[in-house]
Amino acid sequence: MWVYRSNEYTAKPVVIYDYQPSRARRCPKAFLMGFSGYLQCDGYSAYEKIDDIIPVGCWAHARRKFHDALTAQPKSKIGVVISYTLNQWES
Repeated sequence: MWVYRSNEYTAKPVVIYDYQPSRARRCPKAFLMGFSGYLQCDGYSAYEKIDDIIPVGCWAHARRKFHDALTAQPKSKIGVVISYTLNQWES
């Protein structure tokens, strides 16, 4: 199931549920054909390398990575983990 939503500035917001039997890149690529611009998504690789689409991250998913990093390290290394995580995210 692929879900697409217009932004909050649209006069008539729309949510579209597009059932596809696959998670392959061809599914969003076909649906987004003719669209150009930013696509806020969860970072799933299927959104990469679609013509005229610029995938941008989601704060909820970014927050999860921070949470995972912080809970995986002893308290004495938390500053190191945050610094490393920020550097990885910027790359």
